[in-house]
Amino acid sequence: FQAEDGIRDYKVTGVQTCALPISGALPGEIQGLRLSLTGITDLVERARSLGSQPVAVVNAGSGLPLASARDAQAAGLIDPVLVGDTEAIKREANILGWDLNGVRLVAAPDELSAGNTAAILARDGEVTALIKGDIHSDNLLRAVLNKDNGLRTGKIGRAHV
Repeated sequence: FQAEDGIRDYKVTGVQTCALPISGALPGEIQGLRLSLTGITDLVERARSLGSQPVAVVNAGSGLPLASARDAQAAGLIDPVLVGDTEAIKREANILGWDLNGVRLVAAPDELSAGNTAAILARDGEVTALIKGDIHSDNLLRAVLNKDNGLRTGKIGRAHV
């Protein structure tokens, strides 16, 4: 896939995509940094060897976050905890043909609530990581940095959130 802006999108092991600029760079090379597909495959295999981890997908009610979570689960990398509008999550999962039987759903009515809920799940040790779903980055960062959610462990210097 090549977009009009000169970015080529590569699907890597069915789990994630990475955008690489194609003008002046070979696939897998960005500003002198060489990415090895073998290295990425090795990284995925190493992660798989650690066993799947409970991971919250924040505001998971749209197709791309759900497809990514489904693929990562199928690859044995995560046990998804889908946070967001549960009806939207079920509807989109049905469109994708993903049976959510055994997948934990956590209700949150909007993206701000989803971010805060996911941060609290992480604080309480119920998930080991957060995956950005259909949530604006600033709202996810607000939730993670919100001292009331308990993830901050020390003083933070200047930040623009």
